[in-house]
Amino acid sequence: MAKTLALISSLDTKSREILFAARLLKEKGLGAFIIDISAKNPRPDLASLSSPEILKRRGIEWKDFDTLDRASRIEQLSQSLAVVVPEYYGGGCFDGILSIGGGQNARMAAGAMKNLPYGVPKVIVSPLVSGKRELEQYVFDRDVMVMHSVADFSGLNNMTRMIITNAVNAAAGMVEGYGAFVKNPDKKTIGVSLLGITSRGAVSAMEELEAKGFETMGFHANGTGGRCFENLVRDGIIDAALDMNLHELTCEQFGGYCTGANNRLLAAGEKGIPVVFAPGGVDVIDYYVAEHIPLRFEERQKIYHNAHVCHTKIFKDEAEKLGEVVAGRLNAAKGPVAVILPQKGFCEAGAPGGKLYNPEVDRCFMNSLTENLDKNIPVNKVDANINDPECAVLCARITADFL
Repeated sequence: MAKTLALISSLDTKSREILFAARLLKEKGLGAFIIDISAKNPRPDLASLSSPEILKRRGIEWKDFDTLDRASRIEQLSQSLAVVVPEYYGGGCFDGILSIGGGQNARMAAGAMKNLPYGVPKVIVSPLVSGKRELEQYVFDRDVMVMHSVADFSGLNNMTRMIITNAVNAAAGMVEGYGAFVKNPDKKTIGVSLLGITSRGAVSAMEELEAKGFETMGFHANGTGGRCFENLVRDGIIDAALDMNLHELTCEQFGGYCTGANNRLLAAGEKGIPVVFAPGGVDVIDYYVAEHIPLRFEERQKIYHNAHVCHTKIFKDEAEKLGEVVAGRLNAAKGPVAVILPQKGFCEAGAPGGKLYNPEVDRCFMNSLTENLDKNIPVNKVDANINDPECAVLCARITADFL
């Protein structure tokens, strides 16, 4: 059976572009499922799924919708789209999705794409995905491909034809080769958090686990990676969590460059899968100093990651607060938990002699954590830095023992 690509846009302004894309798909022997998200003048004659149909699926009549102001119409349609598009995907109407349009088209399509499973091909083409705009609003924590259209979509010309052709070819290639995520039933999967400042230790632990027959999945603790980690835990894809970098929790509490992954450590605890915690990166707040110099910045120990990002050491009061927060989240876990405390620093620059070395601050965190931690949770101290082999081996062994 031929694969089908959903084409999503506002047909009242982008019908020429969408019909051109549909014709390209037909020439490839693929189907086109056209989704019209026009908020004012829908084109049900051209669409497989029109905006009035989308709204009706959510109990909203077009006559009521049409009386709203523009902002309210966009919001109502966006919310409906985010629910209805996954339902049509689940019903087998399409195998991948391509959005062609301006900024509002892209944002509405992205809101629907974020509710599709990982692995489903998702492509957004727009003139507004470049410049001083965050990709977050289009990508979220999904596997979305974003392509800058160069020219605005205000009709067909040599540039837009080329861009649409390339976008269709890319999306068609993914759809034709698409294979759903399949978990290996013979291997347990262990999620591991890491960041550049702890990657040596985390990667070593992953290699140890792989040698023991496990599959590992690493997540960059940059404000998005942690969200992906937690999502995959909730989806049942990850069987155990080796959290060796909780830098995002520090950013959640005090701000910093890697904000965006709030409520870390909770998903694994709620799911009841094993949690092994080591405080990698918990002692660091990083700042994008090209745009913002925070208060008390000059008082902090610091090391520049590059010309724009600076890693700074937390203060004692911050360390104590973090210990309490981490303990509270670990105490709430329904499954087995173990804590590993490296005595020679929680990051590369936090090792003895490093620019972020401060054993008093590290002790404040460890003391606060252990004082507030449930006494039934084992605490394992290791006379090493988190990046040292001794710590990596211990993390891997304890995680493997839980499984």
